[in-house]
Amino acid sequence: MKSTDATKRRRRLLEISEKNNLTNAGVAQLAGEGTSIKTVESWLAKPGAAGSRPIPAYRMELIELRVAIKKSGAAA
Repeated sequence: MKSTDATKRRRRLLEISEKNNLTNAGVAQLAGEGTSIKTVESWLAKPGAAGSRPIPAYRMELIELRVAIKKSGAAA
């Protein structure tokens, strides 16, 4: 089975969450205004599961940037 971009983003989000001990609430905060915990749960749900939704590429990029900034010690 070929991995889609959405699947890769989901795996990357799971990886970032685990490495940085992020809760769903923490991910929602990093993803920006208007992102709820329920939205994060939808992004992390297995593809095909009820309520699953792919994480938009721009939200994934924002999360990655904010995590990198946090790690570098700069203010987010």
